[in-house]
Amino acid sequence: MEVVALELIRQLQQLDADNEYVLFVKDDVDAQCVEETKNFKINKTSGMSYADWEQISLPRQVKKKKIDFLHATCNTASLNPGVPLMLTLHDIIYLESLNFKGTAYQNFGNIYRKWIVPKAVKRSEIIITVSQFEKDTIINKLKVPEDKVKVIYNAANPKFNNQYDESTILKFKGTYKLPDSFILF
Repeated sequence: MEVVALELIRQLQQLDADNEYVLFVKDDVDAQCVEETKNFKINKTSGMSYADWEQISLPRQVKKKKIDFLHATCNTASLNPGVPLMLTLHDIIYLESLNFKGTAYQNFGNIYRKWIVPKAVKRSEIIITVSQFEKDTIINKLKVPEDKVKVIYNAANPKFNNQYDESTILKFKGTYKLPDSFILF
């Protein structure tokens, strides 16, 4: 999810020089993942936990920055951002069952998502998801009106391409002892 959000930001930075964006990030080790540009400002906000940051610190900063709407890019969202909310909901597999086989961090995250996502979905003006399958799942499981959920497929980064010259391909096949036809996945 974070890779999708970062790629979205990077592409918007290249495409849009007119609109103003505020990137709200938790002030921790990942706060340097993206750079500011003329119209993309980074707002580092502290919080004791992700839930505390999302539900308390983030709404305060949204109000302070006077933004038009909030796009929550990674399944969860502030329940009271004070502005219209757009939610990207990649999947809802964590709503199917709850087990405690992960780390304490993972277990807390699963409990938090199980509690917060249905509420965030109801609060959202629009929900973006990554496939028709997931749209159908969200509509059926969370009883969301169909027109509220939009499918926007994840794109491939341009660095993943098939524009290699013949010598590069032959060298690669030789190095890994690959047949003439192969698939990397």
